[in-house]
Amino acid sequence: MNTSDESKLFQTDAQLAQKEAQSRKAVLTKTIGSPIQLASRAIKLRVRGQDAWVAESGWVVRRVCLHTGKTKRVYKGHQGPCTSLDFYQVTTGTSKRDLMVTGSWDKTIKVWDVESGEMLSSTPAHTDFVKSLLVIPQLDILLSGSSDKTIAIWSLSSLSSDASPNLPLTRLDQLKSHTRPVDSFALSHIDAEGRATVYAGDSMGVIRTWLFRRATGSSNADANKVQVTQGPDLPGHHTSITRLIMDGDQGLISCSMDSQVLYHPLDQNQDQTGKEATVRPALSIPNPLYPETTPVRSLLLLPSTFHPSHLLLCGAADQDIRVYDLSSTLESASRSSHTHTAGEGRAKEVSRIKGHWADVIDLDVWVKEVEGGKKEAWVVSASLDETLRRWSMQDVLNPPPIPREEVVEKKESVMTAEEERELAELMDSDIEDDV
Repeated sequence: MNTSDESKLFQTDAQLAQKEAQSRKAVLTKTIGSPIQLASRAIKLRVRGQDAWVAESGWVVRRVCLHTGKTKRVYKGHQGPCTSLDFYQVTTGTSKRDLMVTGSWDKTIKVWDVESGEMLSSTPAHTDFVKSLLVIPQLDILLSGSSDKTIAIWSLSSLSSDASPNLPLTRLDQLKSHTRPVDSFALSHIDAEGRATVYAGDSMGVIRTWLFRRATGSSNADANKVQVTQGPDLPGHHTSITRLIMDGDQGLISCSMDSQVLYHPLDQNQDQTGKEATVRPALSIPNPLYPETTPVRSLLLLPSTFHPSHLLLCGAADQDIRVYDLSSTLESASRSSHTHTAGEGRAKEVSRIKGHWADVIDLDVWVKEVEGGKKEAWVVSASLDETLRRWSMQDVLNPPPIPREEVVEKKESVMTAEEERELAELMDSDIEDDV
């Protein structure tokens, strides 16, 4: 292949065709979903109040006003793509301090003052990329998952309003049960004994159950310890878990690079403290199923205040956001039987939102404040196309159509072949006369 465009070298015809299709779609969808342009690819999204926090591939976390689309603050300090973020609030007397924790490919965890943007702490956390973070405020601990196949447990007790800059976090423990990178976490609940149930998904497709509680003791050393118990694994996936979310205390929803979205019913009455605990089979959610070549990247379960039905949004590598009604899934999950027939519990697709032109990497809810003190239900999506897009509930249920691409048709000649030949001869004779 001869080309003067170096960017096209070493690319297959299929890859070039895909890029051309993405370029065309980017033009057609440039106004759909009221896009907010970012400076680099979005990797993680969190919406708080009227702002979105985006962990980007460009080594920063960006705070964006969802009303105006303007950047309010950029948190700079990482030396690699930012992969994860979470929040932690410190209360001292009557004052409160809002902190943000971020993880990166640079293997560090950093703590920031949300309002001032000051970096309060930087901790060399792992021997490979930091892939996921989870703050458990009730226990004052932070969990970090990494490509080094471990989960580290960090104390947040040292963080206070007068925390010294650059003071590293204290690691309480490290879990080495996973055999592949730990990509995602979900916090289930805190039980009456103060025990937190956490689910962790790795790139092997394994979902492990972990139970954390503060150690009991009279000394300060005992107060800083955390007791960890491993519970049963949840089967069903074959490769990387991309997202885990909770359906209250009733179930765990997972999606994966294996193109599956699964609902794992959870029995709160059963003993979850040991690997021998009974695990109910997972239910497949999408109907129709995703093609096997379409990794599912993100999940969002809409709260009941947004819509009376149990709606689940799934973002995928095919650039679409699918909306499912989980009523049939919940009905199947509530049955006492621990066996399910093939296809049972699958939720039918309600709508499909088209607008992004690359993987939809994350989703979150936005309670939009409007004039008169009213509030509206919105959804925010983040994509590898370097945009955030904002969708009203009207858009979610009845997605806006993508404009059709204008096709310039080649006009056929109205002249016959004989007439064209005579015209060509006449033009040639005119040229000879001029000479």
